[in-house]
Amino acid sequence: MDRKLKILLIDGFLPVQKKILELELKSFNLEEILKISLNITPNPIKFFFYLNRYFDIIQIVSNSDFHQKIWEKNFFSENSNFVKNILSNISPISKIDFYSTKDFYRILAKQIIFFEPNVIINLIPEQINPLFFKMLKDNIKFKLIGYHGATPMKIDLSPYDLFISPFMPTVSKARAYGIKAELIDFGIDPDEIKSILSELGDKEKKYSIVFSGSLHKAHRSRLVLLESIAEEFGEQFHLFTHTDYALTPILKEVYKGKVFGKDHIKTLVLSKISINHHGDILPWAHNIRLYETTASGALLITDDLPGLRNLFDVGKEVIAYSSTEECIKFIRRFLEDDEEREKIAKSGQRKTLSKHTYENKLEKLIKMIEMLIS
Repeated sequence: MDRKLKILLIDGFLPVQKKILELELKSFNLEEILKISLNITPNPIKFFFYLNRYFDIIQIVSNSDFHQKIWEKNFFSENSNFVKNILSNISPISKIDFYSTKDFYRILAKQIIFFEPNVIINLIPEQINPLFFKMLKDNIKFKLIGYHGATPMKIDLSPYDLFISPFMPTVSKARAYGIKAELIDFGIDPDEIKSILSELGDKEKKYSIVFSGSLHKAHRSRLVLLESIAEEFGEQFHLFTHTDYALTPILKEVYKGKVFGKDHIKTLVLSKISINHHGDILPWAHNIRLYETTASGALLITDDLPGLRNLFDVGKEVIAYSSTEECIKFIRRFLEDDEEREKIAKSGQRKTLSKHTYENKLEKLIKMIEMLIS
């Protein structure tokens, strides 16, 4: 394993995460950015940060215009003809945030030139014009890896040397375009989970039913499910989400706030039951709540989708429902049966803490990276 191998992680933060980063860090410092990111970044992306145990990792929060402009001023203020040529041919494909500006592409191009990475891992392929990478690869030598947690919309995958995802439909789509693609499931850091479990000790599970996650447009059916749970169980149901703008009147009554990072895990540890729902996407069991919930020791009640039985023993390690009515039936049953709930939750926890770990997933990714550059 070549410790000198340099990997550039192109990351992007949600508005609330960006705000936290910009409040806590007033300068551009790679080590501090990584340190803060580990505390506020969702687990699916955090997985990639652990590559710094094996390679030289440079993490760029590409949509933090505050830090990106500081970096440009301090390290690469001049505009070369090469950068000007790229900018003249690139149009932003995103209408969101800093991604929609020419400044975004100018600074990112300069960072790729400056850091000279062997490998670039793009964690936000839906935000960056693929032509940007095509033009860079015509002049700069690097391997490009793409990552997406679900099926990207209309994205040209041709610049990518490898595309990875925990979502089999994404892998299949990339392969259909002739792109090398591999499935890598999500995972957790067992040491982090065990530290939180130790910190909380034998604290009583104060939340009967919890959902902690997002409520985007792709989650309309999730809203319907959560509304039904709220109507059925009332104050026993606790809803945490950073997308509070999407709350319906019914869900506002059970909304308890935003939780990130360790606070999110602590919420799950203190929960008896955690609800999972994958939203309105192609059916495949893959999201991070499968692992966070089970690792935390809460009973996972999740939608029954293809791929789930590859990960867990349904009925013994997790509970799976096929309809809203069945989900409500399971919630009621396992709220009443403490012994069976704890038994299944403990079995799921043992599975995740032993098998679904970052270390296990990283081993596969590291082999892919080494093969890519050999």
